[in-house]
Amino acid sequence: MESIFLTIMSGMTGIIFGAAFIYGINALLDSVGPVDMFVNPSVSVGVVVTALLILIISGLLAGFIPAQSAIKVRPIEALRTE
Repeated sequence: MESIFLTIMSGMTGIIFGAAFIYGINALLDSVGPVDMFVNPSVSVGVVVTALLILIISGLLAGFIPAQSAIKVRPIEALRTE
């Protein structure tokens, strides 16, 4: 649960910073004038949702794999090794 929560929080923070960056680029391009190559940069909602789902799945795996190996160790043996 912790890894999923941290992944969602980090992903949402990245989405907010990315949206602010694109907004800033749009404002800069509007003030400079029309540039043919960079007209109104944007990202679709589908791309954002897909990226967030990939982040959640990778966060789930990053938390699940170490947890599975930790489950196999008996607590008394773990305390003895420390």
